[in-house]
Amino acid sequence: MDYKDLAKKWFNKGNNDLTAGKYLLSMPKPPADTICFHGQQAVEKYLKSFLALQGREFQEFMTLKR
Repeated sequence: MDYKDLAKKWFNKGNNDLTAGKYLLSMPKPPADTICFHGQQAVEKYLKSFLALQGREFQEFMTLKR
């Protein structure tokens, strides 16, 4: 996979988190902690997209391996 494809995938994942946060904001009593979580996740994925587009590699820190 080339860097441009990887960047696009991360950007789309960021958009999904942003969409989820916006949807949660429309609730009568929006859960602030969950909205903030999705906002943080969106920013992280946009950053990964930017790094991939620049050809920079980054290490995955959060894995659930035993």
